Amino acid sequence: MFQSFRRKWSQLQTRYCQNTDGSMAIEFAAVVGPFLMLLMGTMIVGLYFFVTFSLENAVEQASRQIRTGQAQLAGMTKDQFKASVCSHAPGFIDCTTDLRVNVIQVSGFNSAIPTSCLDGGGNLIGNPANDPVPGSAG
Repeated sequence: MFQSFRRKWSQLQTRYCQNTDGSMAIEFAAVVGPFLMLLMGTMIVGLYFFVTFSLENAVEQASRQIRTGQAQLAGMTKDQFKASVCSHAPGFIDCTTDLRVNVIQVSGFNSAIPTSCLDGGGNLIGNPANDPVPGSAG
C-alpha cells in the first residue's frame, strides 16, 4: 500500500512539475508591476526636470532686462516683468495661476535675504503690489 501511494505521489509530482501552462503569465504578472512603476517614475522625474529647466530658462531670459538696467529705464512693473517671464516660458506652464514674481533689491550677495512667500500659518501670501522693478539702471 505504501509503495502504491509513493508511486502515485511521484507521478503526481512529475506531472505537476512538467505542466508549465500559464507559468509565463504568472511570471509576467510578477514582473510587470515593478517594471511599470520604474518606467513611470523615470518619466515623471524626467518631466519634473524638463519643466524646472524650462521655467529657469524663462526667468533667466527675463531677468536679463533687470541685470542690464533695461527694466528700470523703461519703468517696468512686476506685472510687466511677470508677462516677460511668461513670454519666454513654454506654453505648458500656466503663468496666470502658477507663477509668482517677487523682485527685491540687495546691495550684495551677503545681504541677499529672500522674503518669505508664506505667512505665519504657512499659507501663501497674496501677490505683492505691482511696484516698479527695484534697482537702478547701469
